[in-house]
Amino acid sequence: MRLVRRSGELRILDLRPDHITQETQAIKIQSGDWIHVPPQAQSKLRDDIQFYGSLLAILVSMASLVVLVAK
Repeated sequence: MRLVRRSGELRILDLRPDHITQETQAIKIQSGDWIHVPPQAQSKLRDDIQFYGSLLAILVSMASLVVLVAK
């Protein structure tokens, strides 16, 4: 679903391939339109991999720094 606000009027557009209508295709975006596209849901596994990957990178960087300073 996408939301388009034009002149204070809110329109909800269903842009899923199997739900697009001729009316939806005929809508042209104009100057001053506000378009809201909700974020796509991500998988929990992807979020966990990104978090722990970042944490591991920080720990490895800190360990490398300790080794360099200790020399």
